[in-house]
Amino acid sequence: MGVVDFPKVPQTLKVYSKVTPGTRFMFTGRCEAKNFSFALVSSTEIAIFLEFEMENERLVKAKSFCKGEWSSEKLLKNPIRANGDFFIQIVACKEDFEIYFGGSYLFSLKYSLSLDSITGIRLMETMEMYRVEMEQL
Repeated sequence: MGVVDFPKVPQTLKVYSKVTPGTRFMFTGRCEAKNFSFALVSSTEIAIFLEFEMENERLVKAKSFCKGEWSSEKLLKNPIRANGDFFIQIVACKEDFEIYFGGSYLFSLKYSLSLDSITGIRLMETMEMYRVEMEQL
């Protein structure tokens, strides 16, 4: 996939290279005062669903969907301000995804499906994307 500048939202971007430990996904954009989310997906499952709640609870929510079931949800206070710019990173590690905002670590989520099954990056809800990147560290 490499780099996609100004991708439209919503859409699913195709991942053409294999995702392995050390793969980093970077999302740069601007949010409004509404929820927005990202997901790394396979054809039928979701490796990670990451939602930034801007409207009510102001939380970051992360979970996965595998074998017909949602995992337990990780919750954290949302560090992103409404109508502000963001830089979010998802790094695939040996057993989990590490999530960063700016350069600061937020949390990790253990993945429940193999990384090489990830075929897409889903951009959802209300945000303006400047850039989506995928690279090997």
